[in-house]
Amino acid sequence: MKKLTFLKKKKLRTRLGLKSVLCIISGFLMFSNLDAAVASKTHLEFVPLNAQASISGIIKDQDGAPLPGATVIEKGTSNGTQTDFDGNFTLNVSDANATLVVSYIGFREVELPLNGQTSVDITLQEDTAKLDEVVVVGYGSLQKKEITSAVASVSTEDFNQGNVFTSEQLLQGKVAGLDITKAGSDLNQPFSIRLRGVSTLGANSTPLIVIDGVIGGNLDLVDPNDIASIDVLKDASAAAIYGTRGSAGVILVTTKKGTYSEKAVLNYSAYVSFDEPLNDTRIRPATAEENVSFGGVDFGSSTNFEDEVLRTGVSNVHNLSFSRNNGSTNYRASINYRDVEGTLLDQGFEQLNARINISQNFLDDKLTLGSIVSFTRREINFSNPSALRHASTFSPTAPVYINNDPAQGYFETFIEQQYNPVAMIKLNPHLGVRKNFLGNFKLDYKPITGLNLGVSYSIQSTNELQGVYSYSYSRAGAEATNGRARRSAYDQLNELFEATGTYSGDTGDLSYTALLGYSYQTIVDESFRVDNTDFITNELTFNNLDIGNGFRDPEGIRSTASNKQESLLASFFGRVNLSYKDNYYFSASYRREGSSKFGENNRWGNFWALGGGAELTDLFQLESINSLKLRAGYGVTGNLPSQNYAYLPTLGTVSGQQGYVDGSFVPAIQPTSNPNPNLKWEEKGELNVGLDFAVMDYKLSGSVDYYKRNTKDLLNVIDVPSPPNLFNQSLVNLGELESNGFEVQINYQVINQPDFSWDISANAARNVTKLIKFNNDIPEGGGLLRGEGIAQNGSYAAYIQEGTRIGNIIAPTFAGYSADGLPQFLDENGNVTTDNQEADIFTVQGNGLPDLTAGLANTFKYKNWDLNFFFRGAFGHDIANGRRARYEHSGYVGIQNPVISDGFTLEDKGLLVWHSLYVEDASFVKLDNATLGYTVPLSDSSVLQKLRLYVSGQNLFVITNYLGSDPEVRYLDRGRGIGRTPGFSGNPQYGGDILVPGIDRWELGQYPNRTITLGVNISL
Repeated sequence: MKKLTFLKKKKLRTRLGLKSVLCIISGFLMFSNLDAAVASKTHLEFVPLNAQASISGIIKDQDGAPLPGATVIEKGTSNGTQTDFDGNFTLNVSDANATLVVSYIGFREVELPLNGQTSVDITLQEDTAKLDEVVVVGYGSLQKKEITSAVASVSTEDFNQGNVFTSEQLLQGKVAGLDITKAGSDLNQPFSIRLRGVSTLGANSTPLIVIDGVIGGNLDLVDPNDIASIDVLKDASAAAIYGTRGSAGVILVTTKKGTYSEKAVLNYSAYVSFDEPLNDTRIRPATAEENVSFGGVDFGSSTNFEDEVLRTGVSNVHNLSFSRNNGSTNYRASINYRDVEGTLLDQGFEQLNARINISQNFLDDKLTLGSIVSFTRREINFSNPSALRHASTFSPTAPVYINNDPAQGYFETFIEQQYNPVAMIKLNPHLGVRKNFLGNFKLDYKPITGLNLGVSYSIQSTNELQGVYSYSYSRAGAEATNGRARRSAYDQLNELFEATGTYSGDTGDLSYTALLGYSYQTIVDESFRVDNTDFITNELTFNNLDIGNGFRDPEGIRSTASNKQESLLASFFGRVNLSYKDNYYFSASYRREGSSKFGENNRWGNFWALGGGAELTDLFQLESINSLKLRAGYGVTGNLPSQNYAYLPTLGTVSGQQGYVDGSFVPAIQPTSNPNPNLKWEEKGELNVGLDFAVMDYKLSGSVDYYKRNTKDLLNVIDVPSPPNLFNQSLVNLGELESNGFEVQINYQVINQPDFSWDISANAARNVTKLIKFNNDIPEGGGLLRGEGIAQNGSYAAYIQEGTRIGNIIAPTFAGYSADGLPQFLDENGNVTTDNQEADIFTVQGNGLPDLTAGLANTFKYKNWDLNFFFRGAFGHDIANGRRARYEHSGYVGIQNPVISDGFTLEDKGLLVWHSLYVEDASFVKLDNATLGYTVPLSDSSVLQKLRLYVSGQNLFVITNYLGSDPEVRYLDRGRGIGRTPGFSGNPQYGGDILVPGIDRWELGQYPNRTITLGVNISL
């Protein structure tokens, strides 16, 4: 009989701190006897059958899928039967009050008293003690017990639910040490993903994404509904098989395939979501009456401009899939449609994703051909995120329209730095189209038992086209330019070829798996941009740049740019895994890589790892413990620069300048980089020690990990003198980071009964990263100021000092207000001063990185009902609230409308003042996700296999003392000017300074959303 693909082990889903483990054990131990009868095996005595009643029913798993081949026995007899392919059975029993014993491999045995019932519907719960869970690792998979490194797995039943429109959201808060954050609710701003904190300065800080084996996969190509499981390789001993790209960790995405079935399965799911700004965190602008009382100009109206630019975002999503797996042919095709509205006026996107995953076996299953093809098209309205900031500071006495008449146009105060926020959105359209394509083709051949030869080729492409236009009468975007337009495009082509050979075998007590492989990858990036101004009409916006006169006028404002770059990466790799007596485990891997991003002196790098583990229960005869495995690993990974040609001298044009050559003007050219033939890989060495455990018949299980890592030869851009250098900055290998931390994950099956179950899962993590070495120019005991312009020119939010923890926030120490209402500070001698230039600005007032991150989930199932709620929190981090520092001053009325928080005071007559009052504790706890579902009971004659209805809430409430808009951790400083008129500074800029976390800039207006989702899942 073929192995059924739905036989999978329930994954370990819980993580929590050690003190909380003791609380869980002591608090819930009383429940452990509730399912003792279910957990224990019953001795069967066989007696002659004397049928008195006929019983029929269906046996299903906890997801509602039928279990063919399940055994149903009348307790105390040999009378029994097995379920058919659809999980149905019929059995004649000796007594209408008999007890049925139901069992199935990989599931907990159930005893069910009939009590006169003639029809029963039985749900079996997966049993972690009876399955060897398979975990996806680089270039293959292992049983969980064989893992010697830090690997976390999250499957479908553990994913976040609701209006999840990006794959990252599925994992948010679910994996200890993996932080996925985004302040506010801008649909088009990506999430920041950090695994175990900061691992680099000038290279890639985001984990490598691998989708169905395709390295460097684009998550935009996978709709969240198509993902079956995600495995996270946390430490270097697990990630070293990916060499240079594994330094920030690896996220392995496995998409859904066909489920073994006699017939094809059609699944449809849909939901509608309603997003509202979370009012609990909104900063209240002064009302019209308050503005006038503070000395503001009265324009005769009373308008809440935040209400004018915010709305209820209504999104609807539809997913349709068609699949089958008959053992030799496995396919799944899906199409997903998303129409998502943001809460900011006009912001949203419309997306269509199509995907097919197919494999076919030949030659008695020795040859397998597989292919994945995926295409995504997203039409985007970026809107204008800066409008939300102006909505809180634009005069509330102003109307939206001149004389409140839309036909007369938008009202403007013509006060410096004030723009009508509705006009900013409507008169500055910013649209885009993004297309992603993936084609993956794979061949696997098994010529002999244990040997698998594989060849794969994949091609990924990303194409993005954007257009921005500012109408000639738009004060915020086209003032003095008579209309302004930009058209920009970006294309990337990523090709990957890989060949692998894997051999598995055993020699009695020793089993082994060996892997050898070769990989070759090319990435080509192309882009162009054209700006023009002075348009003869606004009707065509950015769709006809030629009607702008900027290029025709010698003094006109215009610009062009284009670029093409290529990078190559070749790799040889190998790995061996050993298992001795199924109790002792060893792994070793090696990868040698060569990159075109380095010169010939250091083009090749070597990356390796060693790991070992031992099951201690048998070794020390720990009979009361189900499993206790100690593991340890050490690995070396690398990192590549983001620049492709940093080791070469390069030239570029000088913006707005020309040179006179041979009687004509030509663009001015200057060096843009210095040669560095010795540029080489970053290297990160990491030690990880972990303990996996399971007790109480696997009711309580989890893992604890401690790690310490050191990253040296950091890729770091530093200032250099010019001359003698051609350019004033160089990319060099200079710097060192040191990190250590711990992670805990716990799972507790509080109750596990046929009709009712309760699972608790939790995780907690702590990471501390120190900057050991940064720059040779820093004097001993000195540092560098970073994060300029937190509230005003010349104000800084961070002081980078070697030997200290990354993330320190600095500010003058606030010492109250003077008699004139001016803020006072302490100088370096502890004296009070009102001059912030004399204040001790190097005083550390907080740190932008959390001391602890945690998640806690509770899952309840009662008959056909299911309830899940998930809390997420971050503790011990601070945020530099630049918005309050700039706008919360009554003395600045006229240029701005004050924002009013709990800390606002009329005493403050200062202007744009930065001090410690605005460095705030941002610890928070959120009810991140709550879902209530009901699976409708269906008759045997129903055409439906499954019908589930659910309601879900996201970000339902936040508990925090932070007075800003969103207490989420900000892992980098977005930089000055980010968020202003989108498009005119290029594509949306989401980069930033990784050494300056915890900055809530005044330029960025953002609010989180509360989301309510109504959904349905149907299977035919």
